[in-house]
Amino acid sequence: MKHEPQNPRNLPFKQSGALLFVTLVLLVIVAFLGVSAVELSSTSLRLSSDSAQKTLSFQGAESLRLAAFDVADVMAATLGSAPASFALVAGQGRYNVGGPAPTVVAPAVKTHGFWNNPANYQLAPDGNSAYAIEYMGRKNLTPDANRATGDTVPVHVFRITVRSTTNSGVETTLQSTYVTNCAGAC
Repeated sequence: MKHEPQNPRNLPFKQSGALLFVTLVLLVIVAFLGVSAVELSSTSLRLSSDSAQKTLSFQGAESLRLAAFDVADVMAATLGSAPASFALVAGQGRYNVGGPAPTVVAPAVKTHGFWNNPANYQLAPDGNSAYAIEYMGRKNLTPDANRATGDTVPVHVFRITVRSTTNSGVETTLQSTYVTNCAGAC
């Protein structure tokens, strides 16, 4: 007796392999989506890391800028009105560019060449930040409260440039004009 395999649905036994092809196509699509997701998350991680480094660099520069204001206050207190005392301005990132008997021309603080020479600036204790203070001279300013009378107040004017670099090489440069009262020393 001849044994016939049972075919409950009366389907033909020939298979064309369409299911295998569809499964392979779906597998390739899922693999592509997985690779894309990994690349996207890697890019997002890099962007957030860059953003964090920029924030750290800015915070370092801002902190040093405030410390440089304190140095400018000390300079203003020692400058007084005697041109001989302006010798204290020279060196250590300090420049007399606009006071009586200016000792130097304004340094090129906006160039990389300036920051490549350690003799041009004062290095911060962290070793990654530096500043340069330019004394712009003594000026007479009219405060808002004195607009009607025209009375002026003598002040010392400084231009402070700060540069901060993170360990990953992100740089931030800030520049401020700092005005401090002469407090009777002018």
